Amino acid sequence: MKVKTVTLLFAAVLFVFGYSHLCVGAEPVSSAKRLSPSVVQSRMLNNISLQKKINKIGNKWAVKRAVLLQHIQQMKEQDLWLEHQIKQYKAYIKEERQTIAELHRRQQILSHINMVLDPYLDSVTDRLSMFIKSDLPFLKEAREARVNFLRHSLDDYNTGLGERLRRVLHALEIESKYGMEITSYEQDIKINGRPTDVRILRLGRVAMFFVTLDGQEAGKFDKQSGKWVLLPSKYAQAIDTTIEISQRKMAAKLVDLPIGRLEK
Repeated sequence: MKVKTVTLLFAAVLFVFGYSHLCVGAEPVSSAKRLSPSVVQSRMLNNISLQKKINKIGNKWAVKRAVLLQHIQQMKEQDLWLEHQIKQYKAYIKEERQTIAELHRRQQILSHINMVLDPYLDSVTDRLSMFIKSDLPFLKEAREARVNFLRHSLDDYNTGLGERLRRVLHALEIESKYGMEITSYEQDIKINGRPTDVRILRLGRVAMFFVTLDGQEAGKFDKQSGKWVLLPSKYAQAIDTTIEISQRKMAAKLVDLPIGRLEK
């Protein structure tokens, strides 16, 4: 609407200006010098043509102005978005720097752990091997094989420290469970130098007893001498009853067994 109003005002000015131009220097009506109708018509046509050109230029400028205003608005919005992005990236950079610092601190701790843990695992494995040798003689082959596996793992360059630690802890867990088991099985042992088929009863790591298959002899393992020794025959029934209880063939009840004094 503003463009049309300006255009109409400008056309009116041109019309007046053209008309005045026609009249400037003109003589009175009575004068012999007058503009011919053809000249007036020509000048009017020129003014109309000029007016059309001006209207066309004005319309082009209005379109261009609208495009420029839209572009300016887009630039303002993009500027706000960029400011927001810069603010976010600064926050991201700060957070990443804190994360890197924490990772660096953890790396230093892990390096220290590697220096201490690796030899410690070797020491634990050696002590476990010595303990098995001094312990009651049960599952000897399986336990020694487990220790040998640990030694191989600790010497294997391709086995990471975490996996080595897991294997050592797993071996210790298995050994700890042995102390809470009450198991029984048949085995061939030597009694006073003679091989004998017996039933073995193991009460955790507290004691190991045996009773012959005919139930006539009974005995226990002596840790000090590392040999099986005979017990009075009265314990044969008690050992046999305990074996039945461990196999859930009999209800639990109190049984008198010569366990002896517990070691500290």
